[in-house]
Order: sequence, then C-alpha cells, then structure tokens
Amino acid sequence: MKRNPSDIAASADRLAPLERQPLNIQVAARLRAEILTGHRLPGEKLPNELDLSGRYAVSRATIREAIGMLVFAGLVERRHGSGTYVTRGHPPA
Repeated sequence: MKRNPSDIAASADRLAPLERQPLNIQVAARLRAEILTGHRLPGEKLPNELDLSGRYAVSRATIREAIGMLVFAGLVERRHGSGTYVTRGHPPA
C-alpha cells in the first residue's frame, strides 16, 4: 500500500507514548527546538492548542502544560485573548 506524503509528514510529528519522558515534555522539547533553530521567529504566533493537539496527537491539556513550560523558560508568552507568541530565539542566560 502506497502512503500519502501528507500522512508521512503527519506521522513524523506524532510522539512516542512509550518513551520514558512524559508527552508534555516531548511536546515542549519539540516546540523549543523549533524556536531555537529559527523555525519559529520572535513575535511569531504559535498555532492554537487545538491545532497543536491534532499535530502531535495529544490532548489539549498536554499542549497547555508544554506551553506552560516554555512560558516558564521565557521562550514564549501568552497573551490573553490573542494567543501564544515566541519571545526570543534562545533561552535566557
């Protein structure tokens, strides 16, 4: 059976539930890597929780926890009623 290229890309974003790290940490690590490698630039709005939960095939609560970790690290900021935005491309010193 031939796989659709979009199915292959979608499966690349899926997380491994059997890994030793919790899913929220896996999601936070992937988003952090996107920010640190320049795939997400300062000022850029992240996709909403529903879109991210579909992308990674996890619950919105998991996404919320992962984003909370990035907020704590100073990489993103939540703006009530607007969304979550990248604040910087590297962690604070």
